[in-house]
Amino acid sequence: NISYQSYFTGNTNFNVMMNGIDINIAYEFTGFADAYGTVILPDGLGERECIQINYAEEFTYYWMDVPIQYSYIRSYYYLAEGLGIVAIITSLEEQSPIPNDFNIANTYARLFDTSKLAEEEIEVSHFDGWNLVGLPVEVDNSSYETLFPDAIPGTLYSYDAINGYISENELVPGNGYWLRFDDASSNFLSGQSFEQVSVSLTEGWNIVSGISVDVELPVCIDDPEGLIVPGTIYGWEGVYTAAEIIEPGKGYWIRSYGDGEITIFNPLDRNVDNSDFEMVNHGSGMNSLIFSDNKNRHVELYFGRHLTNADELSFSLPPAPPAGGFDVRFADDMKFSENGGEIFIQNKHWPLLVEFRNPHSEIPNIEKLVTVDWYLVDEISGKEYAFNEGGAIEISEPTERLTLYRSTLTPEHFALQQNYPNPFNPSTTIQYTLETHGNASLQIFDIKGRLVETLVSGEITTGTHSVIWDASNVSSGIYIYKLISGSNQITKKMILLK
Repeated sequence: NISYQSYFTGNTNFNVMMNGIDINIAYEFTGFADAYGTVILPDGLGERECIQINYAEEFTYYWMDVPIQYSYIRSYYYLAEGLGIVAIITSLEEQSPIPNDFNIANTYARLFDTSKLAEEEIEVSHFDGWNLVGLPVEVDNSSYETLFPDAIPGTLYSYDAINGYISENELVPGNGYWLRFDDASSNFLSGQSFEQVSVSLTEGWNIVSGISVDVELPVCIDDPEGLIVPGTIYGWEGVYTAAEIIEPGKGYWIRSYGDGEITIFNPLDRNVDNSDFEMVNHGSGMNSLIFSDNKNRHVELYFGRHLTNADELSFSLPPAPPAGGFDVRFADDMKFSENGGEIFIQNKHWPLLVEFRNPHSEIPNIEKLVTVDWYLVDEISGKEYAFNEGGAIEISEPTERLTLYRSTLTPEHFALQQNYPNPFNPSTTIQYTLETHGNASLQIFDIKGRLVETLVSGEITTGTHSVIWDASNVSSGIYIYKLISGSNQITKKMILLK
């Protein structure tokens, strides 16, 4: 409490000393719960608008049995980082007997030195396997071995959209990381808390972390450049989940339209206009498949409607998680596909329950398709499952790939899918679609154009087919596979790595 100054007007202007820096505060009271001010910092530090929170408190006291309305207005202002907080308190006294006619009784200021705040201890829980983590306090030693002594050595990774995963030894506030543990437990991280953190984003996917307290999306993010792709903030709970809260000590994926900077802050301490920040209700009114493993973790994929390219980006998914996590996605790392297609599965807890939902509802800016039957094909076992208005199936045999397609009397196109897996060793699956019944061939060539093997040759029925190529007897390298049917032909590449 460095100063106490009384005024009978609403204007104050005074200097205070904080951490050796002379600070000038100009403050004006303009009405009940309405005040503003500026903080002027010397030596080229510039002038800073106060970041204000108003708190009003009213009560009544009696003088000679006459009720007098009395009020306090508390306005809190952050100074420059590390300089402290100013609290300006204005008391108002109603001029009885005239209702709501107030005198300003007095105004005084208190300055709090935030550099002397006590250390805070934050519990950060984790489960066995891979976790997304962050650093929620400022510490002298930010080594993951010190902060998370039970982590598996050598498993801290940051992510860069250009270089991919990068091995790290230390954590930086605002950045997020993958870190692996043998067992579920908790760590207690002690250090100086912080109420906001600036985070640099690059175009594409980024792993970030928050501040020292739970903050709710979207009001906790200042994104003045509009960098964040709506609907692309994901946490990790053994499966990617759309985030609603940013918790201290946790990491989160965010997709950015470009390079720039955002700020994650405590919305109780700042007033920021977040009206342009969009939270996307994924899949409202769409067909969907909900995949559930036997640990009751869920992934929902959407399909069967038309979206604009901009809307589709909101359905993109972060890079596939490390082995051991549960993940289901369409090709190209999407959770949406208009016409279905290949679905890639990462799961070690079988059986897998798949539930089909068809809400038959309209949503703005999305074109409705005619209701059709949808089919899910297990590429490993060859089993086919039909969906119409709803229902669920159980897949008990482990598989890494399914194909979702909608029924028509004839296939809509002549197609050759990318082989899966790719790269592979020693076998891979190739799927193709013929729009007409007739002669077709599917052949493998080496990089010099020499025929290696013919997988399909002869009369083939209309529809979608799969064939497995066993490359045990050929050497590593790039191979070409070509599908020919009538005047149509498609060629693709694949990689054999032994």
